[in-house]
Amino acid sequence: MQAIKRTILGVTLFLLMVLSINSPSMAENRDNQFVYATPAGLGNYNIFDAFGNQQWVGTLFVGLYARDSDSGYQYTPVLAETMPTIQKTNQESDVKMIARVTLRNNLQFSNGDPLTAEDVAYTYEIFSTSSNMDLTSNAPGLSEVIPIDDQTIEFRFQTQSPFYMDSLSLPILPKNIYQPLMATGSKDYETDPEKYLVGAGPFKLENINLVENSLTVIPNPYWSESTGLPMSGVDRIIFKQIQSANDAIAALKNGDVDILDPFYWYEKDELNDTKEITTTLVPQHATYELSINHIHPVWGRTAQLDLFLGKTFYYTSTNQSYTIKSFWDEISNGIMSEEERLEAARLVREAMAYAMPMETIIKDLDGRGEPATTVMPKTSIGWLSSLKQREYSITKAQDLIIKAFALAGWNNITTVPESTGVYIGDLWMYFNEWSAITLTPESHSFSNWHSALRQELLKIGINATIFEAGWDTIAPRSFSFNLTRSDYEQPDGTHTPVPLWNTSGYDMLIIAYSWGFEFNPEGAWETSAWLPLGYNFYNYWDPDYDTLMLQYTHEFDSNTRSQLVGQLQENLYHHLPSIPLFHPASLWAYDKSWSDFLDLVLLSNMIYEWWKLKPIVSDSFTSDNFLTALNPFSSIIALLGTLGLILVKQRKDY
Repeated sequence: MQAIKRTILGVTLFLLMVLSINSPSMAENRDNQFVYATPAGLGNYNIFDAFGNQQWVGTLFVGLYARDSDSGYQYTPVLAETMPTIQKTNQESDVKMIARVTLRNNLQFSNGDPLTAEDVAYTYEIFSTSSNMDLTSNAPGLSEVIPIDDQTIEFRFQTQSPFYMDSLSLPILPKNIYQPLMATGSKDYETDPEKYLVGAGPFKLENINLVENSLTVIPNPYWSESTGLPMSGVDRIIFKQIQSANDAIAALKNGDVDILDPFYWYEKDELNDTKEITTTLVPQHATYELSINHIHPVWGRTAQLDLFLGKTFYYTSTNQSYTIKSFWDEISNGIMSEEERLEAARLVREAMAYAMPMETIIKDLDGRGEPATTVMPKTSIGWLSSLKQREYSITKAQDLIIKAFALAGWNNITTVPESTGVYIGDLWMYFNEWSAITLTPESHSFSNWHSALRQELLKIGINATIFEAGWDTIAPRSFSFNLTRSDYEQPDGTHTPVPLWNTSGYDMLIIAYSWGFEFNPEGAWETSAWLPLGYNFYNYWDPDYDTLMLQYTHEFDSNTRSQLVGQLQENLYHHLPSIPLFHPASLWAYDKSWSDFLDLVLLSNMIYEWWKLKPIVSDSFTSDNFLTALNPFSSIIALLGTLGLILVKQRKDY
């Protein structure tokens, strides 16, 4: 009987060996490695340049906290033991807020060296000097980082803001490696990267292959012991540069890579014939908008309109002057109230939102985008799905224009549907007031939809001339227009505005913003943020919005802040300080076996919980193709092995 058992055992082992050779799941597994194809050059291994620009950084380096995909992208501790404790100080003090962070016990870098508060403080010091950015630009409001003891750090802020957590996510670097280098002013981390790419992330550097343009990482053996987080289920991750999109697609189809970076520009249809590959569009944390100068006489909502009307401002920077007017005040002979004038302008802005040729715009983007409800991206925390997109409708747009004129007492307005939309009768004399120069960056030039935008706005009477220009032309006319503090502080309490196009300013501007997980438009539309004190180059004014923003930007309770961001989005949806256009999207293509382990929203933003990657598990090896996966000889062996296993079980039962 023992001989029979040995025979059965041998057959079974042989069967397993055959299966390991022929099983698609094992063949596809490729030693449980994950291969990431990127068109970007991997030649710059300077952590200060690569941070925020290269996916491999997140495998080697982590911060005190990171976004958690399982909790709606809220921050969760990684190297820190708990969430920070916050102390709000006397407002008269230079330090308005202190965030105290306690590190986990026995933290280690991937080389086994201990990670302490000194490493954290030094990381913030060198990021402020070595990456051509000051500390406050990378961590707004943060003025000082002080180690209290080996496990405790204080972050001191000059402002009290609930958005401080973004400041605590820098990748922590080992002081004992970087300090000697920084003291010499050398940049050896560019020429000898293996020495300096040492972090506390879930992986560590295995090698950099300059011939194959690849960077390979393997699991960090100290990761779980340090952080308490699980080890990844993959043996290695390979970041491989493949410049050609065609070559990258072929590699994905052949199983040589597992995922394509979205910076490859390819058609989704190019991969539709491969059932093992998934393509997904992922909205980015960004919004394209049509910015509006709100001192425009037709569609503006500018500050203290009654005080502004007829006031002339002189601009020392251009030696020009500008007088504030209201189209609605003129055509109503001054009988409209300020509230009515502001509502008429709002109706025109809403008409503009309905006139946006979104189908043409998205088509021009090859589908890589979707219409925006407001400027708040749908990927941001607290986004309201209840607000519906204003779908393109010239009929609705023209109806809104008619309502605006009705507020001014003009009840006989006639429009020309699907034509120029110019108003008939006595309003001819006012047509110049309905003109605007629309600036658009050359770097974001989409000539097809620029033309469509002009054609659609003409249908509601707006003569929008598109002017493509570089930032050297756009910035001085808008968000960096030269206004001094004395220009801002007028004796009568009014604020000097950024002028319109004909006085060296701007009328409208197509621009994109990146907002992030926490939507914080602080400084964009508040009255207190008018240039030069902030970035409200829109000249927008709404006291209710100012009050709401003051509450939102000072609320530390996350649940209350979530409610406030909803109210904020509703305000932006109704009043339209700018016209939302679309959210750009990234097109990802990847082996569908990884679907359960890829959070593409995080990947699209150059951050990812790499320790959550698991081995590929193929569903192709099933009972239906069990025998076809084997050659005829191994099929016989498989049958014998199965019979043998049955005999063993029967013998055991007796």
